[in-house]
Amino acid sequence: MKDDVLNHEEYQDFRFEIEEVFSETEKPGMILDQTPKPPKSVKKNALIRLKVSKGAQEVVVPDVVGWNRDTAREKFKELNLSVLIKAESDDSVAPNKVLATEPAAGKVMQAGDTITVTVSRSMDERTTLPVPGCVGLSQADAKSRLMQAGFEVSVVNRDSSQPAGTVVSQSPSKGTKRSLSTVVTIYVSTGNGAPNTGPAGGAVIGQELYPGGPIVGHGDGQVVPGSVTGHIHRWTPVDAAGNQVCYDCAETRHVS
Repeated sequence: MKDDVLNHEEYQDFRFEIEEVFSETEKPGMILDQTPKPPKSVKKNALIRLKVSKGAQEVVVPDVVGWNRDTAREKFKELNLSVLIKAESDDSVAPNKVLATEPAAGKVMQAGDTITVTVSRSMDERTTLPVPGCVGLSQADAKSRLMQAGFEVSVVNRDSSQPAGTVVSQSPSKGTKRSLSTVVTIYVSTGNGAPNTGPAGGAVIGQELYPGGPIVGHGDGQVVPGSVTGHIHRWTPVDAAGNQVCYDCAETRHVS
């Protein structure tokens, strides 16, 4: 320790120069280094330079609420603090602005500690939304639904046994998250496709529901024999009565 050296009679014939530095590992007063270093011999009244710990650096958290995220992060790095960024939605605040810090402004931290900075979500994060489902709607209704949700629309005609003007499929599919202005393609029936019916009047395993469409009973979909809805069923969880309902067309099936 510094005081032990300065007060020891063995070292009274030397002069000392003290430099205090921050240390995250050594308590205040601990000698970290010296010049000249032992076991070098020196004459009486020689100058010995000691580098002494003054403990961990304390940092008072500044108030950065309202600052830009990057500006705040650089400020905390200058104060030797690690930074963890957390994003939250707040439509009342511009994107990438600091909402809060933990610890809050005015609290004391030690250099090397981690401060959590909560910021408002970026514009890209805010504008990623699920695509509405349009299968089974008319072309006009599908376009209206998509455009109201903020998406662009592309229409492709497809031969199908569904009534002319009916949306038989879409890409990206319902529920897929996309940024605003993404182009959603809807495939609209021409009404010219031959009915996909089997011997009993319903679709059969291995049959396409429409040209280029899903195959009944195939592993890439959940269409069941007898379905002629023109799309791959997406079933709700089984209810207490053992029934499931298709999200897109509301068809019901019983699962034993």
